[in-house]
Amino acid sequence: RLVSTNDAAMADRYARPARLFRSITPVALSRTARPDQGSLASQRRRDENQAVGAVFQALRHAGVRIRPTHVEVRRTPLQPGGQPAAAFAAGTRFPRRAMWHVELRFATDVVGPLILGDGRFLGLGLMVPVAVRDDVVGYSLPPRAVPRSDARALLIALRRALMAVARDDRGRVDRLFSGHEADGRPAGAGCHDHIFLAADIDGEWVAKLVVAAPWTVDRSTKSSRSTRRLFDDVTRRLTTFRAGGHACFSVRAIPLDDDDRIAATAQSWRSATPYVATRNIKKGADATAAVTQDLLTECRRRGLPAPAAVKVARVTAGPHGGRPAAEIEMRFATAVRGPILLGRSSHQGGGLFYPALPATR
Repeated sequence: RLVSTNDAAMADRYARPARLFRSITPVALSRTARPDQGSLASQRRRDENQAVGAVFQALRHAGVRIRPTHVEVRRTPLQPGGQPAAAFAAGTRFPRRAMWHVELRFATDVVGPLILGDGRFLGLGLMVPVAVRDDVVGYSLPPRAVPRSDARALLIALRRALMAVARDDRGRVDRLFSGHEADGRPAGAGCHDHIFLAADIDGEWVAKLVVAAPWTVDRSTKSSRSTRRLFDDVTRRLTTFRAGGHACFSVRAIPLDDDDRIAATAQSWRSATPYVATRNIKKGADATAAVTQDLLTECRRRGLPAPAAVKVARVTAGPHGGRPAAEIEMRFATAVRGPILLGRSSHQGGGLFYPALPATR
């Protein structure tokens, strides 16, 4: 039963401009529903290539003249709690093989609503705009290419590659990427106006490398239009880099969206890499209490609200009884948006936090 309403909140959700769109209901691409031929792997590649071509045709039929920079097609859902594409074929004139979930990225904003495919008049192919973070980008790596034990070396290589791209005609690198002053001195203590790097780990492997602009991690840091342009320009121009004994990687900067666990919004956060305290602990002091106090001070310095609860576990002392490291879980009174990188080693991927519970939107 259809009921008339003046509430446009739901419709506005699909009509807002965005650069990233994901299908809520699968896109029906009839011309991709062909019988199996050849091996399973070759058939899958052929199906996906045909589906990508059909998506471009569907965009033309929908009157979208802006060509996407990235198209991903898959049978599995793109949204948490979604259904496989084939599940929507029941009761329609489309075969299961014609159903695809689609993700589209554009270089500029596209105004919705965006409804694609041969079933667009039947409720299929509805795309939802997804917010992305231009100031937090990820470089995806091939599956099982780099073990997590090599993550630190990979981040060092990434920073060097970014500095090489950022070097100007005089051989100078802006502090945003070097972390040093114009005369070569390290940036002053407490100054976090250079990039943060992190490795996103999937099991025992590095899934992607993340570069976060300083103003996204340290909320007290100010940004200028020129600094934002420099961050965007350098991260986009980095297309290849080599890390130690690993192969030369071809990469492309992809802004993280709100569904990514590093850029998500949540109340509870758990450390993915150890939090290293910013100060040494005094001899005989309680290590857990010292780490807790150090974390509270660090959150205040970074412009984060004070955590309502902090749980510290597995505290290990640094070399010669120096700065301790610990696993931490913290909960805020209200939801906080990532990325969260805290502590002494945060610019090198230390003190990276993931949501401890499913992200809130």
